[in-house]
Amino acid sequence: MTTQTQSDEVADFPRFLRTIQNEINSPVIQLYDKHIVSKYKQVILNQEQVVEGLMDQNVINGTLLMQVNLVKQEITRINYYITLYLKVRLSKVLQMARMGSNDTAKLTPEENTVFLAYSTIRNDYMTASGLTIQEKKPVNLEIKRNSSYVFVKILSPISNFKISPDDEEGFYLEKNAIYLFPYSSVAEFVNSDYLELI
Repeated sequence: MTTQTQSDEVADFPRFLRTIQNEINSPVIQLYDKHIVSKYKQVILNQEQVVEGLMDQNVINGTLLMQVNLVKQEITRINYYITLYLKVRLSKVLQMARMGSNDTAKLTPEENTVFLAYSTIRNDYMTASGLTIQEKKPVNLEIKRNSSYVFVKILSPISNFKISPDDEEGFYLEKNAIYLFPYSSVAEFVNSDYLELI
């Protein structure tokens, strides 16, 4: 992949993200059509052609008409459930990518392809954005006051992390995950190998 191609992909990330979000909310999911639901869509298409052929006949009795209408209803129902399922799965894949999760064992090969593509282009975009900020507005990378909120990327796992010293229980921060915390919570880790400000 050339540098120009990578640059174009990074620059297109906002448009790519909007497309994905629109896809999740659209009535027809096209992202998986070639792989996951193509065989179902073919069955549906075949049934629709059968129905159209029957409707084109000059003579159609009441029983046949009822069967045709039942097939049409079944086609609509199957399309609805396929779409609903894909919305849920696609939302899960994108959520995993945003969280930086590597637990892809339960994803299908096609979903894993989407996950990797989305993760790669998102990480490239985040990196390029950080470099742009560093070049144009280095003041944004200065150490923040304790009252400020900062985005951090976890470089090494941190267990029992507490946002406030008064917290009774801490939680686990995964490697490569990105969080928004008060600067006071992460100040002790800033110059360590555990996290970096972004």
